[in-house]
Amino acid sequence: MCAVSEKGVSGAAVGDSAAWWVTAEAVVRLTDGASSKPWVYSGSARPFGFAVPAGPGTLLLMTDGVWKYANPAVLAEIGRRMTLDPSGLIDAARLPSSRLQDDAAAVVARFRPADDGSE
Repeated sequence: MCAVSEKGVSGAAVGDSAAWWVTAEAVVRLTDGASSKPWVYSGSARPFGFAVPAGPGTLLLMTDGVWKYANPAVLAEIGRRMTLDPSGLIDAARLPSSRLQDDAAAVVARFRPADDGSE
């Protein structure tokens, strides 16, 4: 789960999906401390909170079918491109046969500082 506002990005993770914050200088893996997926009906889910203050960057939300099988450097590069296309993240996880090893989904959001009208 992830919420976006003018104050930044915040969320909670439970399971195998990942949230990354990509800037020109760094990649912050926001969900690296999250527990792996609990068994259904086990009652053992442990939400892991994360937050990033407002600022320029790109939010990548990916299922494990994307981030576990794609080269992390390629994912970061996709997050830094001028044109964003979530299908590029999924394509990065494809086998040479173009098949996927797991279900794959991605959401991409770019954040820029508000334009105050000055140059």
